[in-house]
Parts: sequence; structure tokens; C-alpha cells
Amino acid sequence: MARYRELGIHSHAASALDVLGELALAQGDFAQARIRLEEARAWHQEMGLRVTGDTIDNLAALGQLAYREGAYARATALLTESLAIAVSSGRIQFRADLQRSLAAVARAQGEHAQALRLMRECLTAWRGLAWEKLDRGEALREMAMLCAALGQAEKAARLFAAAESVRTAIGSLLPPVARAEHEGYVAAVRQTLGDEAFAAAWNAGAALSLDQALDYALEDGGIMETHVTST
Repeated sequence: MARYRELGIHSHAASALDVLGELALAQGDFAQARIRLEEARAWHQEMGLRVTGDTIDNLAALGQLAYREGAYARATALLTESLAIAVSSGRIQFRADLQRSLAAVARAQGEHAQALRLMRECLTAWRGLAWEKLDRGEALREMAMLCAALGQAEKAARLFAAAESVRTAIGSLLPPVARAEHEGYVAAVRQTLGDEAFAAAWNAGAALSLDQALDYALEDGGIMETHVTST
């Protein structure tokens, strides 16, 4: 990275800082993540929007950091700014992932109707794409947490299992920063269903293909809307 600075290759230096920041965030080192990501952001701003994809990633990572820290207004602002760039540049995969991130922020604040709208748009977009398996699996996992928050424990268990199957298939572990939240939701779903019903729902979800799981996640919208409206 220092060499990039010496050579004046700012885009490479900014990208390196983004990677370091995202790695720190994944490990739960928020202080280090903030230092790296904010420095990268300064470089992105200096360069303008010439490196659009990197700018989207940087703002998204800063938004995720704010979300993990409970700074929901800042998270929403950063993710919305990133989403606007993704939409204007026609980057569908970025847009879908940012909608998932915004849905997580809305869910964390109890704004379930907003979270549901965003997740429908996200899942619909991923349903039409045949790449980025990990991001599609993460969309299933976020929908599972939303279903759990809405009291739809069986559907949540199936989607958690489907999401885990995606990670297992590609050999990817859930990052440490996400584990406590994830495990808390899974434990709550298990307690609601009981061990036997939880195992049955989990096995059913694990048996779904990725496309089947995405279709299943988008089912029963009317029931979910009724539940959201009544809360």
C-alpha cells in the first residue's frame, strides 16, 4: 500500500485500504475498520467517482460498520448513498446487496414493513441472476431473520438452513462479526418451534436448491403484510 502511494496509484491504495477495512470489520475490530475505511473514503472522494464499483463498496462497508455499531441513521445514509450510485450505474448485483443491508437496518429498528419491501426487491433481483452465490445466500439469511422477527418461525428455520447450505457448498464461514446476531435468532426460532419441529423445518430448508429457496422466501407475501400491519 505504501508503494502504491509512492507511485501515485491512488485507486490501488484506496482499494487496499478498503480490503483491510472490510477484513477488520468481519473480525469485529470496529476501530481498525473505521480508520481504514475512512482513509479509503477520503481517497475515493479525491478521485471522484472514476472508480465507481470501489466507491460503492467503500460506502457499503462504512454503512455496515455503522449498522454493527448501532448507528442506524448513519448506516441508512451511507447505504442509501451507495445504493444511489449502484442504481445510476446499472449495477444490479450491488443494488440487490445494498437493499439487503438496508433491510437489516430497518429490521434492527423494528421497521418491518420497510424491511419486507426491501427484501422483496432484493430477492426478486437475485432470483434473476445466476452468479454471486454467497450474496444470494446472505439474502436468504437476512430474510430468515426478518421472518423470525415477524413470528414466522418455521419459515425462518427453513431459510436459515437454506442459507447455511449455500455457505457449506462454497466453503464459506459466517464472519465473526455476524455470529452473535445470527445465533441469537436461530436459538429463538428453535425455542419457539421446539427441537423436533425445528429439525424438521431445518431439514426441509436444507433440501431446497438455491432457486427453490429464493422462490420460497418470496412466498406468502400477503400473510406477512397482514402481520406487519397488525404490529
